[in-house]
Amino acid sequence: NKVYTDDEIIQMEKVFQTIKSYKDGKIDIAEYGTFLTAINFPHSPEQLAQYQNYLRATNTDGRVAFQQFAQIVKVQHDPKGVLKAYAQDFDFNKDGFISSEEFQVGIKTLRLHDPEHFPENLATTFEQFLQEADQDQDGRVSIQELENWLEKHLK
Repeated sequence: NKVYTDDEIIQMEKVFQTIKSYKDGKIDIAEYGTFLTAINFPHSPEQLAQYQNYLRATNTDGRVAFQQFAQIVKVQHDPKGVLKAYAQDFDFNKDGFISSEEFQVGIKTLRLHDPEHFPENLATTFEQFLQEADQDQDGRVSIQELENWLEKHLK
């Protein structure tokens, strides 16, 4: 994956601000593909659809800020950096723990984003994930436990 310079990210933000729905630092999730195409960011139709599903789950107002894109693109060349950035977003409701729904949407997005580093053989059910990741055996998986689990399973 390409390493983007700070200047390139600044230019991307300028393009983001030209998207038709841009207002108050955000664009409509429906226009995310328009933005990615405008900056020549490589993505398949399947990746775009999953990115949009992920963004809808993490942004209940139907809009996405440039910073959410930037935090991923700044580390996309580093799989461990990507997993840490995504791990924060897995927790859609910001309660500090990963629910079944959060896990399913998050892991699907990671796989589409970078199938080479996030393989299909990772836990596919929440129960399997909970059994593997719940280090303190409290019946829940914290963001830190998620990061540890992802790092352990990262190719």
